[in-house]
This record gives sequence, structure tokens and C-alpha cells, in this order.
Amino acid sequence: MTKALYIQIILLFTAFFSFLLLTYFLFYKREKNIQKYATMQVIGEVVKHSYLNGSDLAALPVVEYVVDGERYQKRFSYSTFETTTSKKAKADVFDTKFIRSPYHVLDLKNIFPIGSKMTVWCNPQKPKQGFVERYPGHDRILRLHIIIFGTIYILLIVIVTFFYVM
Repeated sequence: MTKALYIQIILLFTAFFSFLLLTYFLFYKREKNIQKYATMQVIGEVVKHSYLNGSDLAALPVVEYVVDGERYQKRFSYSTFETTTSKKAKADVFDTKFIRSPYHVLDLKNIFPIGSKMTVWCNPQKPKQGFVERYPGHDRILRLHIIIFGTIYILLIVIVTFFYVM
């Protein structure tokens, strides 16, 4: 491997992973800000149910709430969706993980019917930013992705350097 090729590969990896890590970091920072500044509690009303990607996995309630005369809508969300056949798995509506199991079914349409009241936590300065009932935990997944991609980047640099030195 020539020195010019080695430098090109390193620059390519660095550019790609810098863009990827910066993007994940910005999303992570946004989630932390939502978590930090969503201090205003508002009671909203379920106006419809939203299906994920057109599937029937979960009918997530969409809550409409009013702040300073403006109407906003926010969807109740989960950080991850898991399907399991374990009898031990417990489905809890307020957990950050949605567990789908033949033994424990969370029918969110019946738990949160249209017209039911739900709590929305929002940022008083930016009422569109917030979450319904509890923070869904997206920051943990983003942090994990940053760690994984950072580790992959370092390993690729070490591997390419190893082949360059040989």
C-alpha cells in the first residue's frame, strides 16, 4: 500500500465517520435538550391513533394539547419495539420498550381511547418540543450508536495502519 493510498483511505474513513458521528451527536444533543427543558406539564386529549409504518404493531395515541392558545400534537412513543415469545416478558404501557408477545398484549387503542386525557411535558419556550407521559429514552440508543460507530472507526484506522506498516 502506498503512502498516498493510505492517506486517501484514512481521509475517506475520517470524513465518513465524522459526518456520521456529528449527525448522531446532534440528534443526541436535541434529545437531551428535550429531556432537560420539557418542564411544563399540560393535559392533552387523545385525538387519533398513529400506526408505525402502516403496520398494526402499535396504535400509538396522538395527543393534542394547547399552550398559549396554540394547538400542538405529539405522539406517545417508545424507544424500541421488541417481539418475544417468552412468558416472562412483561408488557408495561409506560415502559420505554414496547414488548409484543402472544402472552401480554398492549392494546393502546383500548388503554388510551380517543377522548382520553394524557399528560404532555413540553418546553415552555418551544411548546412543540416535548413528550407524552414519560420520556421515551431515545438518548440511550443514540449514545449507543455513537459508541459503536466510534469504535468501528478506531478499529478501521488501526487495521488500515497495520496493513500500511506491513
